[in-house]
Amino acid sequence: NPVSQVVENDRGLWVAQLVEQRAAGTAPLAELKSRIERLVRNRKKVDLAASQLEVVRREVSGGATLAQAAQNAGLELRAPEAFARTGAVPGIGRSDEVIGAAFRLGKDQLSEVIKVAEGGYQGAYLLRQLEKMPVDEEQFAEQREEIATQLQTERQQEAVQNWFAHMYETAEIKDNRHRFFTF
Repeated sequence: NPVSQVVENDRGLWVAQLVEQRAAGTAPLAELKSRIERLVRNRKKVDLAASQLEVVRREVSGGATLAQAAQNAGLELRAPEAFARTGAVPGIGRSDEVIGAAFRLGKDQLSEVIKVAEGGYQGAYLLRQLEKMPVDEEQFAEQREEIATQLQTERQQEAVQNWFAHMYETAEIKDNRHRFFTF
């Protein structure tokens, strides 16, 4: 059976081997049942968590502190370390919905309930901005050239990877590995 080249991503190195090939079409329900059940269960858990946070949000809107409302609901209130728009939130991960909502908030403003139904940190989140650190213009001016060089290098690497991917996809490749690995 054919074996792929080594492929690297953020989770490690991978080698794949074709073990089965199926005809194109819709997968049988029996094959997908456990995955569908897991997805539905996870979404229901997220919906339940979101409904709990809606109660907390209503209490805060009625004058309670966020800490009081969270305690009344039996929830833990957490204050993560500062994070950048392009980074990850400690304890939540890289959720575009959560990070985007956090950066749209004004000082002490409470977000709407945010539901994250897919990815590693599924759940519901209610945010309040504690502090927003302004950009340090002097530090940026000092690092401007370094940042520009880094971004240019990233774009060049991206261009080479795109070119290589295009060449690989459009190339006519003849697989002769069977000749080499035949004993």
